[in-house]
Amino acid sequence: MSENLGQKSPKKRKPSFVYAILSITLILFVVGLVGLGYYYSEKGLKSIKESIEMEVILHADLEKKQIDETSYFLKNLEGIKDSKFISKEDALKDFSKELGQNIGEIAGENPLYDAFVIHLKSNHSNKDSIQNIVGKLKNYETILEVDYSKDILDLVSISLQRAPIIIGIFCILLLFIAFFLIDNTIRLMMFSQRFLIRSMQLIGATKGFIMKPFLIRAIISGIISAILAISIWSILLYLGYFKFSFNYTSNDLVIFGIGASCLVVFGILVSILSTYLSVNKYLRLKLDELY
Repeated sequence: MSENLGQKSPKKRKPSFVYAILSITLILFVVGLVGLGYYYSEKGLKSIKESIEMEVILHADLEKKQIDETSYFLKNLEGIKDSKFISKEDALKDFSKELGQNIGEIAGENPLYDAFVIHLKSNHSNKDSIQNIVGKLKNYETILEVDYSKDILDLVSISLQRAPIIIGIFCILLLFIAFFLIDNTIRLMMFSQRFLIRSMQLIGATKGFIMKPFLIRAIISGIISAILAISIWSILLYLGYFKFSFNYTSNDLVIFGIGASCLVVFGILVSILSTYLSVNKYLRLKLDELY
């Protein structure tokens, strides 16, 4: 009978370690997805902010030199991402094409003006920055007026300012949930080792000697779990590129690399912390409390 018990005990320990790794892998994978979702939501919000157009209308009969100077002014003005010049002739062609008739012939002349279409940088797409930029534009000598939808810009800037805060709070909550799930998984695994810990303590093993193998296993489990989670994550990114034609920039790849490193660090730190607290708990418990 003692032989049977001796044969069964190792089989009970191995699955617990494997199950812990699989559980931590799943949790880290979810954490990675949340981080990826946050990154792309921020990227999407930035794209929306920078897609809003403002039309800078110029005075009539300006010389090419003055238009070039205006273009240089816009490119160097803080808060402006890019600018594109649209001549009044090109604007008339586009406008006539949209209406299906020649506006120049109807009006007898070209009623439009030369203009620049500009996009603002995402961190300047707020009410105060917009007012400051518009004020500088209107004071420039070659600019007649600045045309933009004030209500839409205000609505977008207010809405998009709140979105990162909400997404950030959601991600932090999920991070805490992930921490507690990993902590509980490791505590359950350590629960099956409580008598082993007590046996080592009874034969005179020091706290450091008892801790060492469990902490080493925690580091190994954290690394393996993180690698598995990153592997699944990489497969999804690979499928996204080849199956769904997602385009990844060099900046995206850098962010993915940083995120993968953070997953490894997070997995190791949580595993070590949870293991240390669990072993320390069973070292302090009385024999009767272990049952």
